[in-house]
Amino acid sequence: MRAVLLDLDETLIHERAATSAALRATLADACALRSLDMEVCAAAVLAAGRRLWRESPHAAYCQRIGISSHEGLWASFAAGDDADTVGLRGFAPAYRRAAWEAGLAVAGVRDPDLCAELAESYVSERGRRQWPFAETLGVLCALRGRGLRLVLLTNGDRDLQRRKLAASGLLPLLDAVVISGMVGRGKPEPEIFWYAMERVRAGAADAVMVGDSAERDIAGARAAGLRAVWLRRGTDGPRPEGAWAEGEDLSCLPGLLEGA
Repeated sequence: MRAVLLDLDETLIHERAATSAALRATLADACALRSLDMEVCAAAVLAAGRRLWRESPHAAYCQRIGISSHEGLWASFAAGDDADTVGLRGFAPAYRRAAWEAGLAVAGVRDPDLCAELAESYVSERGRRQWPFAETLGVLCALRGRGLRLVLLTNGDRDLQRRKLAASGLLPLLDAVVISGMVGRGKPEPEIFWYAMERVRAGAADAVMVGDSAERDIAGARAAGLRAVWLRRGTDGPRPEGAWAEGEDLSCLPGLLEGA
């Protein structure tokens, strides 16, 4: 074993929990002042964001690269001069305001100024919450101590994913970072896995992919010829077809990769 390819969101760092916490922090004062149900409002904003994201002129690109609607609620798309990224950079501010307006309208709130304020507040609140899982740092250090090369392989916008890495403290532990937004291809396309392996001069026979997504991480790795470890992260259901191994979280890796 020479290299370990690692997904980012819900593999190394919290995504769902950070999103939920940032929404609650953003909505706390407004919901208390107007006697609104915070959970209903948060769910409505996310639902409106998903609908508007699917309807946007950038939907096909975001689907291919793997940029989600809830990331669009706080991403600035600041890095890159390709047409898709530049388009998203201009689209995002209006998208955020529209998602908050449509979401809060479900709760009977029709206040464009408040929604604009909340949209910008959420950008700040979400940016402050880049939380590694409890075992992440220790496991990465242990794998590096064995001489394994660690490659981040993540879908998403290049600026946003690098911001997550820098704020979470994980960047110094990685030998290479591969983000779909900078490559122009996203998981599960096999080409992005091959590109990631090339970055550390590894081949499919001496590399393994680790991630939580059956479709993007496990099926994609298998299509590229790699072994794949599926992280359950509390989910139910059987091991995805083609997974070499599984574990509840990253703490399974040192044992699984011993002698591999």
